[in-house]
Order: sequence, then C-alpha cells, then structure tokens
Amino acid sequence: MNQIGPTEGSSKHIVLVGASVGRQWDLKRLPEREGINRYRLEYAGLFRFDKSALIREILERDGNRPDGLIIKECAAYFPGPLPRYRDLVTGWVDACSNSGVKPILATVAPVVPPVTIAQKARAFVKKRILGKGDRLLAIGEFNDWVRLFTERRNLPLLDLEAALGVSAEDRSLRRDLHSGDGLHLNGSAYKILDRLALQVLDGIDWR
Repeated sequence: MNQIGPTEGSSKHIVLVGASVGRQWDLKRLPEREGINRYRLEYAGLFRFDKSALIREILERDGNRPDGLIIKECAAYFPGPLPRYRDLVTGWVDACSNSGVKPILATVAPVVPPVTIAQKARAFVKKRILGKGDRLLAIGEFNDWVRLFTERRNLPLLDLEAALGVSAEDRSLRRDLHSGDGLHLNGSAYKILDRLALQVLDGIDWR
C-alpha cells in the first residue's frame, strides 16, 4: 500500500519556482497560516518564462536540494511561443525526475478579460496592430496541455485555473479574486491556493 503524504514525524522541503504571483503568495508562511509542520516551503523567483537557469541551480544544490519542485508560470508571459513553452516545461520535468526531485506542475492562473474602454482599446491594439493573440485563449491552450501532460506522466497537478476560474465554460479569473489589475491575485485567492496546495502535496507519494 502506498504511503500518501509525508510520513509521521517527517517534513518535506518544497520549492515554488515562479514570478510575481508566486512571490505574493508567501508560500513560506503557509505552514504557519495552517498550523502544520509537515512541509518546509520556499519561493524562488525569476521574472521571465524561461526558468532553466534557476531550476538548474536548485537541482544542483549541495545539502539543500528540495524533495519537490512546483513549477508555476504567470499570465504575464501569454500569449507567447507555446511550442517553446511546452519544450521548456518538458525539459524541466525530466531534469527534476533525473535529480530525484518530485516535479509538480501548476496551471497558469487565469485573468479578468478587458472590461473598460481603455482596457478594450489596449487589447485591440495588441491584437490587431501588434499581432499578439488573445491572452485568455493562450493561457487556456497552455493549461490544457499541462493537464494532458501531467496525466500522461502521472505527475501531481496544482490546477490554479480550476480553483480560481469562473467555470469550465468561462475560464476567466473570478472578479472577486484579483487585486485590481485583473492579473494579480488578492488575499481571498491565496487562501484558496493554500488549501489547494495542501490537498495536492498531501496526495503525493513521497517515497
């Protein structure tokens, strides 16, 4: 029978690799907020999609290499070159597995679509003049791939989109969960993510 979650009396060291949304989560304090001691959590940030150098540094640590690595990207990097993004994530997962570190993927947190005239005007310029695609659609396409990839590889999934989105049909961020800019999250959203993180981490076979 598989042991689910950390064994009694032990703790697991988990690093969240992310950008601004991950930094504001303050994951290090999650055990204090939830009154637990079975995880030691750390944030490592790099403010671009390609986090190869940071992940390599973490995996090559002497004496402080984590048990698990949460790989989380921000909505700010979408739309972008999705084939390149998929190749990078695949490489990071392989690198973690080869180093004996449990890879944990996260879907990208959704955003609120443009609602004001100014926001709609900026979106129009980006799409029609600058040739950039729709952010929500690009996030959705990437998240669909992440879900399929984790299913095929039997990897843990931190599904931020499912936790924070309006519905399966409306994949935008719930309007009560952003900090005012439609992109970054507020305290209520992070409370949801705290519960989600514990649910996912407790469901991992750490042997």
